Amino acid sequence: MITHLNGGRYGEERILGETAAHQMHKQQFANARGLEDGMGLGFYEQTINGERTIQHAGNLIRFHALLTLVPDSDVGIFVAYNSYGDGGDLAEYELTEAFFDRFYPVKWTTPIEPSTTDAAQNAERFAGSYRSTRSNATGFEKVSTLMTGARIVANPDGSLTTHGMYLSRDLEKTEQRWVKVAPATFRSEDGNERIAFHKPGSVSPTYLASDADPTSAYERLPFYETPRLHIGLLAGSLAVLVLSALAWAVWAMISWWQRRRNRKLHGKHQGTWEIDGATRRARLLASAVSVLAVVFMMGLVAMLSNAESILGHGASPILVGVLTVPILISALGAGVLGYAALAWARGNWSLLGRLHYSLVALSTLTFVLLLAYYNLIGYQF
Repeated sequence: MITHLNGGRYGEERILGETAAHQMHKQQFANARGLEDGMGLGFYEQTINGERTIQHAGNLIRFHALLTLVPDSDVGIFVAYNSYGDGGDLAEYELTEAFFDRFYPVKWTTPIEPSTTDAAQNAERFAGSYRSTRSNATGFEKVSTLMTGARIVANPDGSLTTHGMYLSRDLEKTEQRWVKVAPATFRSEDGNERIAFHKPGSVSPTYLASDADPTSAYERLPFYETPRLHIGLLAGSLAVLVLSALAWAVWAMISWWQRRRNRKLHGKHQGTWEIDGATRRARLLASAVSVLAVVFMMGLVAMLSNAESILGHGASPILVGVLTVPILISALGAGVLGYAALAWARGNWSLLGRLHYSLVALSTLTFVLLLAYYNLIGYQF
């Protein structure tokens, strides 16, 4: 810290060349025009209470550290915690903010209100779902993007409201209203933080960036890739599979009871609830898919909620076991699709029965496609 604040020199020794130190501290890149904070070399900028700082953070599950320098004031602060649990991952930011609130009190910000001339229709083109570019696109960890990302809502007065986007001043606040201050640039209504949109000339801007996190941006998602749609499809397909399996189980129990009753009364096995062998196999196959889908979802939730013990050890037996289930679902799902096609080709079952089993097959296909989209079929570590 002393070396950086002294332009690369520590005491009488030069550790970094003066030009190298200057280039490390200087802004080299920003995610969008209109933003104040960007990237240096090894550092990123953060404006805190009106002061330009350069920072570098380091975080793992059980440790969190933050280095902050104020080059113009010859001031630096470093904090590290070995904390884990509620709030532990934010403590380093809270302490740093308290330091600046004490020694660099916040400068008063003039509240702003949006212009209502053409702001409403302009705001609409920024609305939508965005996903962080700082996420895994090729491994199974892509599934975590289901629960992250930002959603932007355009307000009637031309302002925007963001949901799920963290702010540098309050990392636990995920909803914020923003007012337009320049083309494709908005400022928080109660502070100096800004968000800006890249490629603003297009009908729908491609990227969203913020002062709060110069290390990454958000990419706009087409409607068919939005987490809300995927969660709805996932819940819907699971509901169809589970309810169908339960209905068939009830049917099988009633059929067994009726056969047993007929044997006692008439010595006969047949009954109105009897089904043929092909129907039985088709239902058993779809029921197996349903059971495996529920098992997988439970394993996935347990895996993501216990990231330290499962995800932190590479291809652990638990992780391999959980990721084996989608392979089985895909294999059995092919059989479900085959039975649905045969039912229509041969005219098996009633029209209602064929439609129902087709819905089950469609739900199976939807579930498998979602698994494939999030790299959950196979061992994509």
